[in-house]
Amino acid sequence: MCAPKDIVTRLSKVTLEDIDKIDLFTCLNETQKSNIYPEIVKREYLTGEEIFSEGIAGGNLYIIQSGAVKISKKVQ
Repeated sequence: MCAPKDIVTRLSKVTLEDIDKIDLFTCLNETQKSNIYPEIVKREYLTGEEIFSEGIAGGNLYIIQSGAVKISKKVQ
């Protein structure tokens, strides 16, 4: 199954230079950065777009480059 076109156009790969700008990765050496950078994908989200849902198993790390994220928990 292919991703919807609007999602595909908002995905992009990062470079090693991009990784150098992320404080979380400043302690990594060049070999470590080279190992992780192929796994990193930059994605833009639209205002109000859901990033993930409560109760769904996750396997991703999200780093907010700009903007804001609202996190909420459903109360029963």
